Amino acid sequence: MRSHIGVAVVFGVLGALSVVIAIPLASAVQTQEPAGENEHAPLVPEAARPAALLEGFKPVADRHVLMEWQERVFNGMNRAILQKKDSEVVAHAWMLAELANVNRFHSEKDDYRRWAKNMLDTAVKLAESGKAKKFDQAKSLARKINAICSSCHDVYRDDG
Repeated sequence: MRSHIGVAVVFGVLGALSVVIAIPLASAVQTQEPAGENEHAPLVPEAARPAALLEGFKPVADRHVLMEWQERVFNGMNRAILQKKDSEVVAHAWMLAELANVNRFHSEKDDYRRWAKNMLDTAVKLAESGKAKKFDQAKSLARKINAICSSCHDVYRDDG
């Protein structure tokens, strides 16, 4: 029960953040092409977003807090995969993808940002696997996310 409340709080914060970002973005972009086959693809590629919007974005939580939440969501996702709870797998995977999305802004270093983007992309694939109830594929993608995290932590983790 406690983890569901925590996830709900994080979803609420991210929802509010998305409204704050979406309103200026929507007014800055006059026409958009459909997202295409991937219904969750961003409407406007990052490179085409107004520079002021990207420059103005900055995470509000410390990286350690973000990492703690990523770990909690990852663990919840793994439990949901083992229990074959597809809707929970999907919810946790999308939350992990969004946390990875924010994580990209915690460093200017290319390798750090690449690892965060790779985690984001893998979590999106995992959400799709959960939706399709492909739990073996979801397990494989969860192992890939764990490897991505370990690779980044080998370089950037500071235990102090």
